[in-house]
Amino acid sequence: MMHQLPRKEQCTIFRLRTGHCQLRAHQYRMGTSQTPLCECGTPRQTVNHLPQDCPLYTKERGKFWPENPDVVQKLWGNEDDLLLTTQFIEQTRLSA
Repeated sequence: MMHQLPRKEQCTIFRLRTGHCQLRAHQYRMGTSQTPLCECGTPRQTVNHLPQDCPLYTKERGKFWPENPDVVQKLWGNEDDLLLTTQFIEQTRLSA
């Protein structure tokens, strides 16, 4: 399904799937962030945390996923699921 997305969206999904993205947990591991903490106070700002349960993005999550499916569907679902994920990342100004 991912190959049907525009290149920009493919890159976003690939980075999220592999965890090699601009989120603090990865940046901390790479030595480019001083902390892995999420801005909400959760110990690690990860791919699982932000689109799934970060309280800072509850409102935005509700716009894209009223039923809040699990992160597997958000990252490995059909084309529509993947597009919603990339739109969420873009609208929240998170970097993948």
